[in-house]
Amino acid sequence: MIKQLITDIAYDNISLTQALTRAKLIESKIKNKPFKDWLKNEIEGYEDLDIPEYRIIPAPIILIAEFQLGQQIKIEVNLPDSFEQQTIEVSKFHKILMPISTIEESIKNITDPEWNMKLSIEHVDIFSQLYIKNVKAQGGWIKKGHRIVARLHFQNVVDLTKQKLLDILMDLNEKFPNLENDFENTKQNNETVSNIITNNIYAPNNNLNTAAGTNISIKSEYKNDLTPVQEKTLKDLGVNEIEIQQLNTILSENNKDKPEFGKKLMGWCASVGSSLAGRGIYDALPKISEFVTQLM
Repeated sequence: MIKQLITDIAYDNISLTQALTRAKLIESKIKNKPFKDWLKNEIEGYEDLDIPEYRIIPAPIILIAEFQLGQQIKIEVNLPDSFEQQTIEVSKFHKILMPISTIEESIKNITDPEWNMKLSIEHVDIFSQLYIKNVKAQGGWIKKGHRIVARLHFQNVVDLTKQKLLDILMDLNEKFPNLENDFENTKQNNETVSNIITNNIYAPNNNLNTAAGTNISIKSEYKNDLTPVQEKTLKDLGVNEIEIQQLNTILSENNKDKPEFGKKLMGWCASVGSSLAGRGIYDALPKISEFVTQLM
């Protein structure tokens, strides 16, 4: 069961939704609650407070200022530090709460590199505070807005979720080669399972020690800059010198384990993805996403 599932995932024989659903059979054997909850959330969707970091993506907000005679002006929201930190975060990032099946369908059906997500009236009212006075002074109003989301970011959520599931199953298969038939819920086995689940789902770096009984310290090791080989790889994919310098700056400024690091990487990824898509280089987008994922 587990070996066949690993093969089907690795060779894309089934959708990620199907893979997560079949993984529930594995969870029924090991009875690990974090794994059960993660599978449920990925399949059915997340509550706001439970959202994992890899589902939080950069998504700038654009307000539409309308004037008489049908004139419209787009305003990109950039809130000052005087706003509450939570509001500033909301203005910059979007939480993808939807089930993985909906994300897969979105990627399949929407081929544009970017698309707009309509803002609620409440959000428009909140984010227009900074601009409405000047707009009204010119006889205009702000009643609508949207987020700009990149298809690449949705694809990255699918890729990361797939990789996490695959790593979990491979680690379980390595530790328990005959899991379907002879797994026992002993204390030692449960500790091993818990380490595997925790490291692969929640750790920022999956290459961690999963030995039973070991106290694991989760710590990211960020590289300070790109190697010449990595830079050549990016250039071959169509990334220009300025974009490579921007990536090196992100890497050099984040030599500690900071949540912002992943967000900055994904922001760079979205920007480069849009640039490549604008030049018609669509084949490179998945490879860029994979490249960035390896840096996280």
